[in-house]
Amino acid sequence: MTLQSNLGPLKIHRLPNFTEPKMGRVTSTRDYSKYGRIEVVFLDYGVPCPVWVIGDIDREPVEGDMVLIGYMEGRGDRPYLIGYMKNSSYSTNFIQVKKDLIRVQLPIHQIEQDVSENLLDDSKQDQRAYMELTPTHSRFNFPTSSDGSTPPAYIEITAGGINIYHPTGNVEVQLPLGDLNVTHPVS
Repeated sequence: MTLQSNLGPLKIHRLPNFTEPKMGRVTSTRDYSKYGRIEVVFLDYGVPCPVWVIGDIDREPVEGDMVLIGYMEGRGDRPYLIGYMKNSSYSTNFIQVKKDLIRVQLPIHQIEQDVSENLLDDSKQDQRAYMELTPTHSRFNFPTSSDGSTPPAYIEITAGGINIYHPTGNVEVQLPLGDLNVTHPVS
């Protein structure tokens, strides 16, 4: 088929070459949980295509992800997700992007080598500094000890209000904009 640039003002979608991987952008994850597939628009084509997600992947795909798509046996009717491209939405294992969660975290205090795989252990989450955003809250967490022996300090913002906690009980709030109206005194 003629290349798009040779067609002038005529708009026709070229047929892709199925022997090599293609980059695309996820446009829908509506069928992911039920059928294990996502919808992708390839960067050089304008028609969305269903793509199968095969095997275990490290996170759920979300709309807007840049992905790499391969084809089983070079067949155009058998696209599958190879992996994610490193971009602004997913760049390291310290950034988690899910359908209803964005978390940016720092490593555990004073960690030189993670030989115990503490960074993969969710029970060690309170030993890390992180920012978390979900549909129900925003949370800023900061560990107060390197071994997790004391609870972390945090600020949590919800629709119901703002919660500030520090294990020592010392919380100082300074607002330069005028009076502070406290409904629940900090103790």
